[in-house]
Amino acid sequence: MKTLYVRILNAFILIIVLTIVLSTLVEFISVRKELPRLLTEVRTKNIAHSLGASYTQGEGWGNLTDTIKWLEEENIKDRNIPSIRIIVRDKEGKTLFNSFSQLSLKSDAPLIEGGSIPVLNFKTGETVGSVTAYIDKNYLKKETLDYIVSIVTPRLLGGGMTVLLALIAAAILSGGIARPITALTRAAEELSLKERTEPLPVASRDELGRMSESFNRMIHSLENQRELRKRLISDVSHEILTPLNHIRLEARGLLDGISTTTDGAAQIIAKVDYLKNVIADLDWLAETDSGEYKLKLEKTNLWKLILSEVAAWGLKTEEEGKTIILKKSSEDLPPFNLDPIRIRQALGNIIENALKYSSQNSPIEVSCFMESDTAVISVTNQGIGIGENDKPNIFERFYRADTARTPGKSGRGLGLAIVKQIIELHGGRVWFNSEPGGETIFSFSLPR
Repeated sequence: MKTLYVRILNAFILIIVLTIVLSTLVEFISVRKELPRLLTEVRTKNIAHSLGASYTQGEGWGNLTDTIKWLEEENIKDRNIPSIRIIVRDKEGKTLFNSFSQLSLKSDAPLIEGGSIPVLNFKTGETVGSVTAYIDKNYLKKETLDYIVSIVTPRLLGGGMTVLLALIAAAILSGGIARPITALTRAAEELSLKERTEPLPVASRDELGRMSESFNRMIHSLENQRELRKRLISDVSHEILTPLNHIRLEARGLLDGISTTTDGAAQIIAKVDYLKNVIADLDWLAETDSGEYKLKLEKTNLWKLILSEVAAWGLKTEEEGKTIILKKSSEDLPPFNLDPIRIRQALGNIIENALKYSSQNSPIEVSCFMESDTAVISVTNQGIGIGENDKPNIFERFYRADTARTPGKSGRGLGLAIVKQIIELHGGRVWFNSEPGGETIFSFSLPR
């Protein structure tokens, strides 16, 4: 099977050879067509010049016959022209001379007519007549072929050198084009076999270089996805197996009479509910990933929605000895076209996160203000903050911050991932600012 390098090289060779052959062929056809006429015209001009000199010297056409006889002899002797006919006319168009050379009388060779060339009186510059020459067609063919051979021979030698140099250049160019593509093919095959490959070198900034950069980004993305998949499988297994183990222990305790029916049943129900919530969250994330989930949009009073969600967390904050402060910008909020259930879920997840990681007796502030046609909702809390190592992964599924910094803080690790999905489905974005041991602000925007 031909490699890409060989195909590109063959293409370059074909283009080079065709270019040389076509240019030579065009020149050959052009010379073969035009040279006989040009040769005849040149001969006729030479004859006209000689006749003009004779006319000027003799002050008339008295020497015309001798001059033509001399011209015929010179042409036959010096130029080996086997047949030539000359017709001379005066300025009124009257034929003064019309003859064949001796050789022409002995031959039936076809003749080619040249153009009519004026004959001048060199003293006065006056046109005194004209001359037309007819030259042996076979002679002109021979002259033409001799000329073609004289130009084709060096052309072939030069063409051979050109082809050689062009082949070297084509080999270099073909290698430059094929090398990154070959490397990409090899890396893709290696990736399919080993699920890991080294990044490709980027040697240029053109399309081939950008192709290598794109492949490197794909490798990086695949490696990240691979790591996330492994962690996801591990986390999902943990999230399911842990409550299942608790359920099994509680059930064993009930069978052995260690725990009461009421306490055991309550613990089992709690763990089952926990598993249902995990599965529901994963189902919803899967739907949004596949594009199957459709928001149920409706005109909504955003401020009333925020008030309602904050009020729903009132009892929880009181139990933990904390408070929620609600702030709104001075202007009234316009109605927004959104899915109210999902926006409440996103805001609730952020508030839950703030309650979980805020310091005791520190208030949680929920604010809302307009930026042009976009509402920005923020939840601020004072607490342990988010570590620098945790910030890049804070919205990843099942990701939890360093447990050494957050002892006793449990959760499914899906809340912020769900927030991100909900807000992006609404065309907004979510972000945060956090200082370790200080203030943490989670914000999201909602366009109208």
